[in-house]
Amino acid sequence: MRPWKQWGTPPRIPLSLEQDYKAQDTQTSLREQIESDDANSESQPSTESVGTKSINGSEGAESTKSRSGSDYSFRDTLGRTFNTKSDAYPLPADMAEHERLSMQHRVFTGLFGGLYPAADMVDEVMNPQDNHTPWVLDLGTGSGGWAIDMAKKFPKAQVIGTDLAPPRLGNVTVPDNCSFEVHDANTPFQKWENTFDFVHCRAMASGLRDRPGFMRNVAKILRPGGVLILSNGTPQLVDGNGVPCRVIEEGKEGFRWIQKWYSACAAAFINNAKMRWTHDFHEIALECPYFDDVTSKMLLMPMGNWFPDETTPKDFQYAADINRYNFIAMVNAFVPLLISDGYRKEVIEYWRSEVAKELMEQKVRTCGAFPCTWCRRSDVVWTPVNSDSTGTV
Repeated sequence: MRPWKQWGTPPRIPLSLEQDYKAQDTQTSLREQIESDDANSESQPSTESVGTKSINGSEGAESTKSRSGSDYSFRDTLGRTFNTKSDAYPLPADMAEHERLSMQHRVFTGLFGGLYPAADMVDEVMNPQDNHTPWVLDLGTGSGGWAIDMAKKFPKAQVIGTDLAPPRLGNVTVPDNCSFEVHDANTPFQKWENTFDFVHCRAMASGLRDRPGFMRNVAKILRPGGVLILSNGTPQLVDGNGVPCRVIEEGKEGFRWIQKWYSACAAAFINNAKMRWTHDFHEIALECPYFDDVTSKMLLMPMGNWFPDETTPKDFQYAADINRYNFIAMVNAFVPLLISDGYRKEVIEYWRSEVAKELMEQKVRTCGAFPCTWCRRSDVVWTPVNSDSTGTV
């Protein structure tokens, strides 16, 4: 079965395993969006500059040659640049990684039909009937692509993106209603109580130390009725029907280098960052009194366009195809973590070449599993678990 046919025939592109992901209209095709991004990237200066616009509108910039600043700092390890705000998130924060995250953002948009699932729920809070200005928070904003696109889609909203390091914006135009701040999502929010109508958190759960505490912190800054969406990849690969791929020993029939790499990275997360590469937000949200209407779906991310026919939507084909390049770039991002976990560099280089070969030659027909959970802020009044001055939960 094709990996998208099980979703039926949605209005634009295939979305979720249970047809619960409403397609959203876009002004341009996915290919046009990516070509526009590429043109902007090619016009950027050769030096890696960091530009951010804070919530008060001030501008800040720092060369990556300088490793510290008033709001953020960096460290170099094994040829990659990392944040120094937290060691919980072990992937780089350099230009190469932010370019990958921009590409990954386009993959998500093309495969899943828009900027977010639960479109009816989100559109309700983003288009209020009164004069209320919707506020949106993008936690773990990475390259800032999602926040910028949301600000363009909803020009009357205010969108803030936060991360451990500021986005590498280069010459990208940031809308006036979009801003970025440096913040560690493992720490309490000291401002913004009862502020946001929509909080978005994608592909950063592995960097959260206390997930129930994080959920309570988010509940503090959401308005009653506000929407929270959390999504995160897992180290489990699946086939086009969503059936988990078995982990097979090297040398045996059915062995996949890509699965070996995934398994090694998941173990490295646990051994070095002490983090879990899992998605357990459905259970956490159900147990948290601050959230109602909890829904979860497993989304599939095909690694390659190995299923085309005359009925396959073009955006889906293109997004699946560039997802191969996204994953190869992600493989490169994990190299320092695997070295720190004890693997020799020459072994990793061999693995990396084999993974790239599998993907580029489309020898492996597989998908990434990407669970997504969304819920609504209940009317329960937020109260801290303890009463210390930090407001921790």
